[in-house]
Amino acid sequence: MARGGGGFGGGGFGGGGFGGGGFRGGSSSFRSGSMRSSGRPFGRTGAHRSVSRSPRGRNYNRSHHGYYGGWYRPWYHQYYWFWGYPYRPWYYSPVYMGGGFFLFIIALLIIIPLFGLLVVPYPGNDASSSGVVIYRDTQTLNYNEYWFESENIPSGSTIEYEMQSQSPVTFLIWDQPFENFPTTSGTRTGNYQKIFTVLGDHDYEYLGYFLRPGDRLEIDFEISLQNEVEFFIADADALNRWNNWETITPEKSETGIGNYSVSFTAPYAQDWYLVWYNFGSSSAQVDMSVSYTVAAIDYTQADVVKENTDFVPKDSFTALNSGNWYFFIYFDPFVNPAESVDITFVVSFDTQVTSNDRWVDTSPLLMFIGLIIIIILAVAIYQRRSAKKNKPVTTVGSIDATQTKITESKQLGLSSASKCHRCSYKYNANETYCKNCGAKLMGRDYGLSLKTTPFGSTNCINCKEKLHLDDIFCSNCGVKVEQN
Repeated sequence: MARGGGGFGGGGFGGGGFGGGGFRGGSSSFRSGSMRSSGRPFGRTGAHRSVSRSPRGRNYNRSHHGYYGGWYRPWYHQYYWFWGYPYRPWYYSPVYMGGGFFLFIIALLIIIPLFGLLVVPYPGNDASSSGVVIYRDTQTLNYNEYWFESENIPSGSTIEYEMQSQSPVTFLIWDQPFENFPTTSGTRTGNYQKIFTVLGDHDYEYLGYFLRPGDRLEIDFEISLQNEVEFFIADADALNRWNNWETITPEKSETGIGNYSVSFTAPYAQDWYLVWYNFGSSSAQVDMSVSYTVAAIDYTQADVVKENTDFVPKDSFTALNSGNWYFFIYFDPFVNPAESVDITFVVSFDTQVTSNDRWVDTSPLLMFIGLIIIIILAVAIYQRRSAKKNKPVTTVGSIDATQTKITESKQLGLSSASKCHRCSYKYNANETYCKNCGAKLMGRDYGLSLKTTPFGSTNCINCKEKLHLDDIFCSNCGVKVEQN
């Protein structure tokens, strides 16, 4: 989003700066954001990285793949005897109907390793058979940011590049990080002069510069047409609040007519605005002259410099030494007045390290890991066999004797301590129903017979079980015994 609108016109005049104007309370907005107090730009990375591979494997594009003449039938269109054709479709074949579960297990054993190869990085996955790495992407840069990517390449390798953007940026190639570029005070100097008219009724005009700490502006201006105008200097955040009718404390402020000379040194990095505000009813004329002395990033050490351009045609560069080589795309806020810019770039590095080389370099580590796994498995097998050898042997006779003792003890305990869950009457282990209340002692009670055994009978009328004189119910079937 560009800053302001109207007024002086586009940015970049006199080597830097941008102008505009409007009415206070209007829709104009001014570029503001968080940044380092020193003004050093932020770096971003993470573009799409690809490698060129030889024409083989599953990703190889065969231009005529899938086309066959009328006389040729692919193998998967032929009908084999084990498919059951023509008697039934292939998917009713016994190999699928009867062995589906086993085929599913086999498919898992095949699919899981393949999935692991796709997800888990492996040696050489970031290299190609030719050793060329390509960065191709479209990204958005905010003001005072730069994009970078790097690769470790040997001396004599080739770096090919091309770039385009919406508005001017700086393209660089160097063998050091961006932070190593020095910021030199007083690198940029210039002067801008303009005569303009500020309309009445809360109209304002502004001139803005991106300044770092210590940058200086010398402003000389004359206000004529006998109408007082307020002049002040503020950063972007303060000017946005002022435009919304909030009260601010500007860095510099002058009100009146006539000639004025103002010097300003930036206390921190930000966009700084020189504003002429006409709160009267009639127009005023301003004749101004601004001289600036500002710091700039020194690119002279870079090997490739394409400064303040929106298009870099395809070209190449040969690395002068081995090591990490970087490319940078820098959005200089002193030159470009935009809020953000879209960039598109294609940069390729010839690393001269193929995927086979990566496998060879990694093979000692893989062999070491494999050796550790073999040792662990051998120790586990040895411990397992030792445990089996040392396990005490128990004879069948001792087991039978032990089980017999346990069974007998359980039966004795049951017969001596078991009680009916309804009336707490003690019963023996061979009894099914309680002789006192008729409740079933174990299992579900499905109901009793409506018959009753006459008093004095020695056997149950229902099941012929022998009865005792004090039995109230039959212990075998639960039939009630009549009492005198």
